[in-house]
Amino acid sequence: MATALLAAICALALPSGAAAGSAHLRLRGGLYKLTYFDARGAAELARIVLVASGAAWEDVRFPISMEGGKPNVPEFQKAKASGALALNMGRAPLLELDDGRALGQSRAIERFVARSHGLFGGSEFEGAQIDAILEHTRDVRDAYGRAVPAFGAETEDKAAKRAQWYAEALPDWLRRLEAALPPGGNNVAVGSSLSLADLAIWHLLRDYFADAEKTMQAASGCERLNAIADMVGAMPAISGWVAKRPQTAF
Repeated sequence: MATALLAAICALALPSGAAAGSAHLRLRGGLYKLTYFDARGAAELARIVLVASGAAWEDVRFPISMEGGKPNVPEFQKAKASGALALNMGRAPLLELDDGRALGQSRAIERFVARSHGLFGGSEFEGAQIDAILEHTRDVRDAYGRAVPAFGAETEDKAAKRAQWYAEALPDWLRRLEAALPPGGNNVAVGSSLSLADLAIWHLLRDYFADAEKTMQAASGCERLNAIADMVGAMPAISGWVAKRPQTAF
């Protein structure tokens, strides 16, 4: 089960879980190389930013196989032992540039790529507003992690907590997120053009939670959030990525 795999991966001191996969997947070579597991996990928003930016990049994934109920990640372990992941404290994701520089931490990667490609607002204050929205969306995801334990067997209590999350907690979080958006009359969160804030909202509403139908129900009263998510989802680059990316459990 995905939860068992996630628990085992976390035991390896990674920032997020991974799903079973195959060999390294290289979609495009170019300016950036993003290395993570064959999962959405902590790296998917960074991938989305790279896709939206139009930058040339390489999607490198550590494969995972299950052996005796435990994940086997030999390529990750080899990279970790070699020091290749040292700039992220022996973890993934890691972003490498073609000039030899590298950057760890998913938040830093997301923001660096966004700033480098005009997706971080038109002023210092707009950049700060985008930062705030990014933290708001992360607060929602963190709240879900606290409300519904990621590890352990599926139980009636866990199922009840998940149902309560979708029916009560998530709608409240999304209403508060909608109210926290800067004033605006268009389908972007900050300023007058697409930014990382819009991509983060799409990721939260359309790509993060396992139950898409219940997430849509929870967001049903949030017209602006839905308009932003619909705008991002309709972008050919984003819809194309979703269609062709590897299908993973999380």
